[in-house]
Amino acid sequence: MRGSQASGSRDLPTTGMSQSQLTIAYETDRIEFFRRCVAQHGPLVQLGPATYLIADHSYAMSVLKNTDEQFQMTRVLGREPAQGSRDPGHPKWLEWRDVMLTAQKSDPVLSAHMEWVAGHADAFCERWLRAGQIHDVRAELELLTASSFARYAYGEGADDEVVRRTREFLTALLVIIGSPFEIPHSLRFLPRKRRFFKARKALEEAIGDAIPMASEASVVGQIRDSGYPLAPLRRYMTTMHAAGTVPTAVLMWALVELGRQPELADELAETGECGDFVKEVLRLWPATWLIMRETLEDVTCDGLSFPAGSVVLLSPFFVHRNAPCFGPDPEVFRPDRWMGLRPPPGSYIPFGAGPTWCLGGRFAERELNAIVPVLARRLRVASDTRDVALDDRRSLQPKLKSLRVTAR
Repeated sequence: MRGSQASGSRDLPTTGMSQSQLTIAYETDRIEFFRRCVAQHGPLVQLGPATYLIADHSYAMSVLKNTDEQFQMTRVLGREPAQGSRDPGHPKWLEWRDVMLTAQKSDPVLSAHMEWVAGHADAFCERWLRAGQIHDVRAELELLTASSFARYAYGEGADDEVVRRTREFLTALLVIIGSPFEIPHSLRFLPRKRRFFKARKALEEAIGDAIPMASEASVVGQIRDSGYPLAPLRRYMTTMHAAGTVPTAVLMWALVELGRQPELADELAETGECGDFVKEVLRLWPATWLIMRETLEDVTCDGLSFPAGSVVLLSPFFVHRNAPCFGPDPEVFRPDRWMGLRPPPGSYIPFGAGPTWCLGGRFAERELNAIVPVLARRLRVASDTRDVALDDRRSLQPKLKSLRVTAR
């Protein structure tokens, strides 16, 4: 967290913390610190010098809608600030983004891939059942989702090298994001930073090799053949592969909830209707639990003033727990709340919103809705997931190493 000294927002409550106090409190227990701040000060609070937390759905939506104009994305995969959003050197950024989104709207291709995903997940379940457990839950689900995305992005002949490099990169990324302290750019040659840059370069090279080989019907093939420049395509695909932590984390939470609620699991196994279950997992346990934006100049948004250099933190985790549409029990996992529910804008943002809405959000939703029914139908998850702790070092995951499973 960083930023210049605040110069007076619209009477926002403040913690009164210095920058060093804020950093220590945040790193001691991130979610619990934010929980205390929201409980004591409300959903809009100045955490410290030019550092703000937004847990109100309407203000969160305003910031997300104004990203790239008033608010900037920063620190994307270790790159320089603002390179992950609208890059001034690439005036066709929005046009290219639309190309990527359009390529993902080919329902026949996506539907056919999801049939493959379900079969792929079934094979994983078969292996887990033979072992009687999932030995390394995160690693197994990461392999499942990484191989799924590689096949969808590049076609049936997707090179295993991309999957391998993706997993190496995610491991290196965890060390950077999970570090208690941000590594200054001047110290970028420390061993862990060198490993990170090396892993990112290896992944980008593997993606660069895969792009020319991608099938014409694949997402990357369609984008490539549309004339999209290869350099930004390689960069954006690196970001997409890095986002593999999101479906991995959501599937981990899905397994946790299947173990916590055996009666609900029985119902899902029988009906196969898991849409509301997936939405509730995304609501209560949003993998991207914290979104950061930064102001490059003085900004006023819906009556809130942010000085230049402000860090604005949006938390889907707390937005989803504060939005009135979710009723009086937002901390309870209850999929039936989704019957007939249409959350107002900003109330449900597991994939963000606005011009920088997650490029892979639609794919991730379809993938989750293909995999979760298989997990519910094949696996009976041990109930020892009830007291699992939170791990918020990169995406929001349960602290879960192995998990006992039996056949239904």
